[in-house]
Amino acid sequence: MSRLPRIKVSGDRSWYHICARVAGGLNWYPFDNPLIRQKLLALIKKYLAVFCCEAAAFCIMGNHYHLILCFEPFRLLSREELFQRALRLYRDPNKVLLTEKHWKRFNERIFDLSELMRVIQSKFAKWYNRSHGRRGSFWAERFKSVLLEEGESVLDTLLYIELNPVRAGLVERPDEWKWCSAAFRFSRNDSWLIPLSSLVDAAPTSSVNVTYRSLLYYRGAVVSGKKGYVIPRHILKMEQERGFCLSGSFRRKIRLFTDGAVLGSEIVVHDWINRFRREMYYQRRKKPIVHKLDAAIRYSLKEQRFQAVKVS
Repeated sequence: MSRLPRIKVSGDRSWYHICARVAGGLNWYPFDNPLIRQKLLALIKKYLAVFCCEAAAFCIMGNHYHLILCFEPFRLLSREELFQRALRLYRDPNKVLLTEKHWKRFNERIFDLSELMRVIQSKFAKWYNRSHGRRGSFWAERFKSVLLEEGESVLDTLLYIELNPVRAGLVERPDEWKWCSAAFRFSRNDSWLIPLSSLVDAAPTSSVNVTYRSLLYYRGAVVSGKKGYVIPRHILKMEQERGFCLSGSFRRKIRLFTDGAVLGSEIVVHDWINRFRREMYYQRRKKPIVHKLDAAIRYSLKEQRFQAVKVS
């Protein structure tokens, strides 16, 4: 059976959870150095401005990092817009984009997840090896990616990765970890991230920030540092209706967020299975994998490594 290709979407807006881990032994934690974390985050922000995508969340740990990205649907950009984006990538775009074919290829690249990750990973690895007198591969393997259905799957994954430092026992509250989008959100330093209003459905009487904080603390069973702060009733009711009947649901490691390939409703995952079966991949699987999180049911495609392919 052919290996399942990496799942990417080009014809619609698409959401991905990315995870990349360093090479070396289990005791090598290069990102423990704040200067190295800052360099990685600076490169991520730099190249997000080149590619047609935005970040919803990130978390940089000692030996790996997470991103949630949203790519725009592919479209043909004007030469002027392409040139402005190319200026952020090349010292002199006129020396690289020589023909119409080059411009067309550049237009395609900046809508491609694999191209974005290739630039970030390679630029960072070259910088690290050069500045630390090191040779060899910096990254352990090709990055992992999970295609997320827009809506609850995106929000669940966002909360899950922002609770990573809490699960690791590094902090008691997610906003105490400076190298995570939760800290940026709580300090109102998140202007470069996708607005919370696009990610969180807030109750009419509640602000988006309060709902976001409540969900994050509920999933992580986190006690707020604010005196008198309690989880609002509508959050508890919503979580009970969704099946997360116990607080702290995301305090344990849940592999479907990093290895599920596609995370979403049963219908969406089933559609991807049928698509791959038509393309002669994944012939054995006929139904989505069912995951039970407390009383909640979630669906994923498979735990497997992937090659690159586009699906329009």
